[in-house]
Amino acid sequence: LAAILSRLNPPATAKDLEAALAKNPAEIMPLPIGIFRNDRLPTLEERTDGQITDQKAQKGEGEVRKLLFAGDMWEVK
Repeated sequence: LAAILSRLNPPATAKDLEAALAKNPAEIMPLPIGIFRNDRLPTLEERTDGQITDQKAQKGEGEVRKLLFAGDMWEVK
């Protein structure tokens, strides 16, 4: 509110700010364009944890040794 009030010349009261906003809000603040939504979406961490849980349920815990020795291997000499 202080930042908005400081843009008015001369410094205004709350009633002056309300009147100015009612007339033309673009003079006081940038005009928002678009849709504002307050949807609760899962965070990246929650989604990642969910994917890990789903895969463990489908395929089991798994073993690191099997993973490391699966597929093509080569020997460095």
